[in-house]
Parts: sequence; C-alpha cells; structure tokens
Amino acid sequence: MHGLAGARGRWTRLTASTLARARSVAIVVIACTTWAICCGEIRAQGAIQTIVDDVHNGTGGGAAEESPRAADQAPKSRPATASSDGSDEVPFGFVFVAGYGAFYAATSPFWLPIGLLEDNGDPAYFPRFPYDRVEGHFAEGAAAAPGRLWSGRLSVEYLEPFTEVNGVGGRLLLSTTSRFGLDAEASHFEERRPHGTFDTLWIGDCNLVFRFAQSEKAEFRTGLGFNWLDHPNDARRDADFGFNFTYGADFFPRKPWVFSADLDAGTLGRTGLVRFRTTGGIMLRSLECYTGYEYLDVGRTHFNLLVAGVRLWF
Repeated sequence: MHGLAGARGRWTRLTASTLARARSVAIVVIACTTWAICCGEIRAQGAIQTIVDDVHNGTGGGAAEESPRAADQAPKSRPATASSDGSDEVPFGFVFVAGYGAFYAATSPFWLPIGLLEDNGDPAYFPRFPYDRVEGHFAEGAAAAPGRLWSGRLSVEYLEPFTEVNGVGGRLLLSTTSRFGLDAEASHFEERRPHGTFDTLWIGDCNLVFRFAQSEKAEFRTGLGFNWLDHPNDARRDADFGFNFTYGADFFPRKPWVFSADLDAGTLGRTGLVRFRTTGGIMLRSLECYTGYEYLDVGRTHFNLLVAGVRLWF
C-alpha cells in the first residue's frame, strides 16, 4: 500500500511538472508566432509603405476604437468614497511635496545645465570653427567683442539601418549671439522592393531654437517647429506635417573632440515621431568627421541607424 501511494505521488508530481513545462513552451511558441506574423506583415508591405500608412491612417489599435458594445459590457467600477473618519484622504502636504518634486524633475533638463555651466547671460561670440584660438566653441567677455556674431554648421551623412533600407541626410544649424537660431534637417530613405523596384521617402523637420545655456566647453538648446514627410511614389497626396519639439547639446571637452546629442519628439500626420541621435567627431580645422547612432521611431516602424558623416563649421 505504501509503495502504491508513493508511486501515485511521484506520478502526480511528474504530471504537474510536465504540464507546467508544456504551458511555458506554448506561451513561448504563441509569442514568437505573433511576433513573426507582425514582422512578416511589415516586411511584406515594406518599411517605407508602413510609415506612410501610419502617417496617413494612424497606427490603430487604440482604446478610442473600442466598440460601443464592448464598452457597455465592461464592468463598471463603483465610485470611490472617503471613509467617515477621513483615513483615505491624501494629506495636502504630501501632494504639495510630490508635485514640487515632479515639477523640478521635469524641468531639470533646462535649469540644471544653466547651473552647471554657470551661465549668467553674458554675451558670447563665435570663432570661425571650434578650437580656433579658443578652448571650445565660444569666446566670452569683453575681450572677445571683436568675434563673429553668428555661426553655422552644415552636415552631410550616410544612414545605415542594416536592412533593405538605406539613407542619406543633411542638416543646417545656424546660431547667433542673440541665442536664437534655426535648425533644419532632411533625410532620404530608399528601400529595395521585390522585382527590383524601389520605394523612396523624404522626412525632416524645421525648428526655431534658443540656446538657453552656454559656456566655452558646452551649449544646450531647445525649440519648437514642425515635422514633414514626402512620399514621391504617391503623387496623389501632398506632404504631411506635424508638431516637433527639439532638444540638443554639444560638448567640446578637448581639442579636437566634439560630442553632440539631439532629441526630436512630436507628431507626423496621424501618428507619433521620436528621433534621437548621439555622435562623436574630430575637428580637422573647419571640417568635423563624425560617427554615431540614431534611433528613429515613426508609428510601427523603428530604425536603429549607424551614422557616419562630415560637418562643415562656418
């Protein structure tokens, strides 16, 4: 009897363990199959065409598209009520401190660089290019008054996402001693499609920027503007536009090094757009040779791009 009971117990444990492993394998298989179907659909359609569809029609699947019947059948939660002794009420002091901390954390990308660079608003002038008789990109103080009142940089680069898509891009950034400037860029992507055909896309932005923190070794800027997209293969539609917020910084730690980072976030047509890049380069007089990484997110399409280019400072 004891032997029979022990065998039954081992069989029960073995069966439970086998079922647990089977459930785990089934979950993994379902997840991988779903991922493969989604990626296969995007590959079959083409990354550029997927971007265009998302810009024109939105990515879909949002809560706003839920059917009215599903909304009516959803369980309705009971309204929360505070207890008579007030034990469920959140203290006002806690709300004030939490809100104060959240505000400072959200605005830290703006006030923190000003404090770190000890920027007191003094005028700064530009050399012909970084490290030209200065320690970075700015000459500050009265002794620098004969310096230039404006500066520009023009970039041309190659974008490699390691897929069937490849691209090139260009950017123009103009800066002035008033701290206001213009930031505009454009990228051209080309994708090889079946039967030897190609699909092309232009995407870019244009922003009015303000350099809110600066020193000889670093500068920070932010601004607002618009995103745009043009799909030459679809001659029936005009270009699409959207709102853009931009934030960027440049660092000049030591000759000949230059490090840059930029973030763009906003809308494009009926979908969202996020673009982040970071680069490092070396100065050869007025020419910077750089390489880096860029992440581009438009709707359901995500590109991880290797960036390589040259930048002319003037």
